[in-house]
This record gives sequence, C-alpha cells and structure tokens, in this order.
Amino acid sequence: MALALPPWRPGVSLEELAVALDHAGRGKPHRALQAGTVYTPVGLLRRALLVEADGERYLVVLTASPEATQAAEVILPRALTAAGLEVRLAVWGPAAGSKTEPRASAVLDTQSPGLLLSPPFLPGEYALWWNPGGEVFPYTRAREVWEAWVGLVAGREKEAVLELVKLLGAPDLDLEGPVPQEVLLPLATENGTPVLLNYREGRPPRLHFRQESDPQEALAAVANLTRLLRRQLLHRPALPEARARTLAWWRGVVREGEEKLLETVGRVRIDRQERGKACG
Repeated sequence: MALALPPWRPGVSLEELAVALDHAGRGKPHRALQAGTVYTPVGLLRRALLVEADGERYLVVLTASPEATQAAEVILPRALTAAGLEVRLAVWGPAAGSKTEPRASAVLDTQSPGLLLSPPFLPGEYALWWNPGGEVFPYTRAREVWEAWVGLVAGREKEAVLELVKLLGAPDLDLEGPVPQEVLLPLATENGTPVLLNYREGRPPRLHFRQESDPQEALAAVANLTRLLRRQLLHRPALPEARARTLAWWRGVVREGEEKLLETVGRVRIDRQERGKACG
C-alpha cells in the first residue's frame, strides 16, 4: 500500500509536509521516525522524513527543483537497494527534468560529516555493532560498512584521526603537534544519537554507538564519513607495517564472528568520571 501524499505545491516546508502527512494518514497507524536530517548510505538528506505506516517504512524526500527530483529518483533507489534497506521511497517535489546526468549533490549534503561534538560523555556501553538477535556478524551489512572503513584507514590511522578532528572541530586537540596516543570524543548525530570517536595507537579510529541507537542511522553515519575521508586519504601512501597490523586485527574480528555468535563487536564502556575503557 502506497503512502498517501498530498498534491505537491511549491514553497511547502518540511513541517507543513509532516502536518499534511499526519492529516492524510489520520485513522491509520503511522509515526515519524526521523525528520529533517535523514542518514542514507550515500550521504545526508536535509529535507526528508522517515515514516512508518501500515507496517512499512517510507523515506519521503522533499525536493525544490526538477534537478533535485531527478537525482532523488535515480540515485536514491540504487543506494537503498545496494544497502539492502527495506524502505519505500517517495519523492515530493516538482516533476523531474534535467538535460544533465543526475548529481548526488543536487539532493544530498555531500560535505557534512553528519556528526557533531556533544559533551559531556553519556555514561554507559557503546559498540561498533550490537547484535539485534541471531545475526552472524560476518554476513551482515555492518561487516561490509566497517570493512570499507578499515580498508580506508589501515596504514593511515594517524592521518585519519587528524582529518576527523579537523572535520569535527575538536577544540582541545593540536592539529600541528604529534597525534595523541589516545583520543576519545563524545559526539552525536544531527538527530541526537550519542556516538563515541575512539582511537588508541595500534588500532584504527572507530565509532561506537549505544545499543538503543537506530542501526541504520549508525551505519549510514559510518558510510557517510568513509566517503568524506576517502577524498582526503586515498592519495596518501599507507604505511605497510601499520596497514598489515590493522588488517590482521580486522581479520581476527571477522574470524571470531565466524566461530561464535557475537553479541557485540568493539564494546566500550564510559563511566561517570568520563573516562573510556576499551573492552573490544
């Protein structure tokens, strides 16, 4: 069953669209899961709604130009299918039309990391991945996303940390001095989901999420950041010994996931004194 969208008209804000959807769905079970910024495997949608209705999820994208509509209709279905996301796409805007090849930047914010500094630390447990129940980590979408991240930063760990600090604007870290042996920063997605940036010498920088985080939002944040860092890191040579060490560590993580049913990968605990202790 398709989501009942009101007729499009120019100049309608995201808030007005949300109200219109609420009226159109009156009497039917539905709820907005995310609004404003929605994380996708290829970047951040700035004017979108993630809605659950009739037991299905819909990604409603509000566009303002024929070029943006065309980009949304061509690029987003491919990305959602490639990521294996069970969500239906609905584009709400002027009719598609452009003589040029659709560009992701017409519909996505392709510049923002999608993460913000968000002190203080929120005590509790975080992990790279939480098992929702019965999944085998090596055969999940999470393994694919993290493997792309590890493959990018392996042998370039220190450069990756500096680029991350630069992107996030961390005020207490000196970009001109040596890279600290440990970095732990409290972050959040733009939707308020708590995230940790964790780095210690001998391991790649990693992002950790709380168990209650939306798994798709967490993976989309990692995928988006991987895409941004790729521009800065791929032209820099990787240190062979460091790369071999990081890839060996990752192979060990995957192998452990093949041998046992993991509940988490890369668990980190934050205590009330705002100190992080890596547990995986």
